[in-house]
Amino acid sequence: MTEAKEIRDQYVNELRNILPWLQDWWDGVQTELSPEIAWRRWPTGPAGHPRVLAVFRKYYLQIEASNNSVEETPPAQKQSEQWGTDDHGEDQLSERPLDWLIFDIAAIAPDLKDLVDGLCFIPVGIDDEEEVV
Repeated sequence: MTEAKEIRDQYVNELRNILPWLQDWWDGVQTELSPEIAWRRWPTGPAGHPRVLAVFRKYYLQIEASNNSVEETPPAQKQSEQWGTDDHGEDQLSERPLDWLIFDIAAIAPDLKDLVDGLCFIPVGIDDEEEVV
């Protein structure tokens, strides 16, 4: 969890760094086109800007890589050695990127809530074998 928290903190900082520029860009788009046309062209608002999508994708993939490294760690005991022992299951070892990068942001960084609420799809390319493309 600590690694996911560190990744999220970097994500929040990067979004905060581009937020002023992004707000200026969005204000300019609405002024140039009109708010109605701007929202039709950019239905997710400023969240649909390629810079926001690139930042999200970068940190999403970092959390996934962290999850993959945890999953590759061999178990302490072979499954056959655990036969007949009480086991209530393991704690969740992998983190859900959407929790860390979208759903928890309102509590962690309220100033970014409106921006990340616009991320209504996962802008990460994955093929049929769930490999990143």
